Amino acid sequence: MGKRAAIVIGVNKTGTLTPLKAAISGAEEVSQWLSSEGFKVKVLTDKVKALSVRDIKKAVTKVIDGGGYDKLVVYFAGHGYLNGTSEIWLLSGAPDDPNEAIDQSLSAEFARSCGIPSVTFISDACRSLPQTLAGNRLVGVSIFPNRQAPVDVEIDRFFATRPGDAALEIPETEASKRYVGLFTEILKSCHLNPPDSLMAQIEFEGKPTVVVPCRRLKDTLPQIVDNAAQQKSILLTQLPQLRLECGNDTFLARVQFTKGATEQNPRITTIGVLRPRRLQHDAVMGTDDPDALYYSSDVQDALSNTQFRSDINRFMTAQSIRDENRHSGFQVMGKSVLNVVEIASFPHRRRHAGTATALSPLRPEEMARSVLIEFDDGTGSAIVILRDYIATLFVSNIGIQSISYVPSPQSARGEEYEGQRKRTEQLRSIAAAAAKNGILAVDRDDAKRFGDLVRMAKRWDPTLGLYAALAYAEVGLKSDIRSVARHMRSDLGIDFFDAALLSDTFDQSTRIFPFVPALSQTWMYITARGHRLPEALKRAGRHRTASTWTTFTRDGMTILKKAIEKGEIQ
Repeated sequence: MGKRAAIVIGVNKTGTLTPLKAAISGAEEVSQWLSSEGFKVKVLTDKVKALSVRDIKKAVTKVIDGGGYDKLVVYFAGHGYLNGTSEIWLLSGAPDDPNEAIDQSLSAEFARSCGIPSVTFISDACRSLPQTLAGNRLVGVSIFPNRQAPVDVEIDRFFATRPGDAALEIPETEASKRYVGLFTEILKSCHLNPPDSLMAQIEFEGKPTVVVPCRRLKDTLPQIVDNAAQQKSILLTQLPQLRLECGNDTFLARVQFTKGATEQNPRITTIGVLRPRRLQHDAVMGTDDPDALYYSSDVQDALSNTQFRSDINRFMTAQSIRDENRHSGFQVMGKSVLNVVEIASFPHRRRHAGTATALSPLRPEEMARSVLIEFDDGTGSAIVILRDYIATLFVSNIGIQSISYVPSPQSARGEEYEGQRKRTEQLRSIAAAAAKNGILAVDRDDAKRFGDLVRMAKRWDPTLGLYAALAYAEVGLKSDIRSVARHMRSDLGIDFFDAALLSDTFDQSTRIFPFVPALSQTWMYITARGHRLPEALKRAGRHRTASTWTTFTRDGMTILKKAIEKGEIQ
């Protein structure tokens, strides 16, 4: 049996933000809990002095360099943001110093090459959107070093809340003034005399041991935490999110029995007969029920949410407009178009007004063209115009929330698409809503199912291929990403920036469309994949909104337009 280590972080005070009461106490309790489970624990808090990124990087690197570890747990309690699509943990010096924060998403990607087979991130922090300019400017860094160990690493993530929500703090007892994070307390309590449904018996360190497998917590823990929150106040709600890549035998801790039960309890099932994950619908393409098209447990839960269904309906409406008179082009819903810059061999500027903008025809040799679109509020985006496709952009006050491509009625695919239109629009709308809400694919099973669903549909809309590539990237399935990129190249005759980057097939000699990532979440992988952007694009990338699809602020657009005029972007 290999060694196990844990880096436990607690930050009560971050800059001028409201000080927390639960972060340090939660970290100390987790440290004691994991130490009792045989973990070698390093505790890092701001109890005595400010805590920096350097302190945490040093601790993580020491574990990796120590060798022989087969599991590493990284626990964080403190202030957190969902900045765009990145999970940001704030340390003592943030937000004044934008680099004194941890990008959990980037850290997870670098952890895939750390050489430790199992890495678990536990976050008892908010995932709310920053409300200030300083919060939006937080960058966040990876706490894992840039290594290339040839080990398949499973990444598991336990988040105290769903994207966009706040994690709650509650008093541990009415008599005590010491606070604990609700999520941390419930996670620990699930290992103390748990119900039979959470327990399993495995072979651990040479003997039968009763544990709580992580996968059994996936569907159960969110409801337990939410029930506990509502017991404090009927107005409170807190639904954790577990994103798992582990197998059925992975666990955080053993079960502790204090009520007369024993490890020989005959009702405990063994790991070999764990119940399969609950699937509420069959994945049947062409069904009239859009719920059946994409059935991850998180999406199923979200489908009962009014806002989530509203997102789906809006995206369905945005897809329904078709232009019968054009072979290629785009249209915008939600904002007016002020200006379009076409990126061709000889870039030039064209001014238009309205939501349907005419473009210079694609030349016979052009399969695609990148364009920079400026909206009437000064924000904008780079998109790709595809031969024989019409793109529809749905834009809200924070940027582009969905893009869809539909074969032009005048193209050879136009007639074929009519037979696939309904199921493609249903799947595309659910995928767009899931991406917007941060639940596109939360484990490898979800990513595989989603990928299978869009394998054929991405022919009718390449954005489905980009969603699939991103879902695969989130759970480390690189061979599946390469398959998506290869088929998209074959279907379209071009390389999408996102697919090429995520699949590690970026060829500098090949024209990539558009010239920046189309999806906001892909930006995080630029650093992780070792790709270098031109300086102008790098600077513009620091000025993006928190939208699902890349949308630049007014400042970002100014940088891009100047770079195009100077010929720095081709």
